[in-house]
Amino acid sequence: MIKLINTTSLLCAIFLAAGAFAQAQKPLAGYEIVTVDKVVVDKTPATGKFPSGFDTQIQERIVDELRKKKIFAEVINALLEESDPPAPKNSPAAIPLKKVILSTKIIEYKPGNKALRYTIGWGTGATRIKAQFTFRDAASGREIFTTTQQGKFLGFVNVIGPGRNHAASESSGDVIDGLIREINRQR
Repeated sequence: MIKLINTTSLLCAIFLAAGAFAQAQKPLAGYEIVTVDKVVVDKTPATGKFPSGFDTQIQERIVDELRKKKIFAEVINALLEESDPPAPKNSPAAIPLKKVILSTKIIEYKPGNKALRYTIGWGTGATRIKAQFTFRDAASGREIFTTTQQGKFLGFVNVIGPGRNHAASESSGDVIDGLIREINRQR
C-alpha cells in the first residue's frame, strides 16, 4: 500500500513538473497587450512586385483578426492609436500589464500567373506571400519569438468586390491564419 502511494506521488510530481516546464517554454505566455507595428516590405528582388499600399491592408487585417479572436486583452494598431498615457504620479498604481510589440516583414511575394490559374489550375500560377513575424518585449526591446509564415492563393475565380488584389488578399489571409495558430501555440 505504501509502495502504491509513493509511486502515485512520484507520478503526480513528474506530471506537475512537466506541465510547469511546458508553460515556461511558451514565450508569449503572460503578455496581455500587443502593439502591431507597421508592416515593412523587404527591399529585395523577391518582393519587387508587391502591390503598393497593400502593406497597410495587411496590418489592418492582422489587428482585426487579433481583436476578433481575443487572443490578447488589448490590441493596438501602431499606425492609428497610441498606447495608454502613463498614469499620473499621485494616482494609485495599477499592476502594469505585460506588453509585446509585433513587427511584420514581407520577405517574399510572387504574384503568380492569372492565365495559368484560369486555364490549368491545380496550383499552377499560384500567388505566394511569405512574411516574418517578430515579437519583442515592449519594456526591454528584447526579441522574444520569431516565426515565418507562408500563404498562397490557388484559386482562379475573383469574387465580386475585392478587385485586382484578390489573389494577394487571399494569400495574405493564409499568412495571418498561420500567425494566429502560432500565437495560440506560444501562449
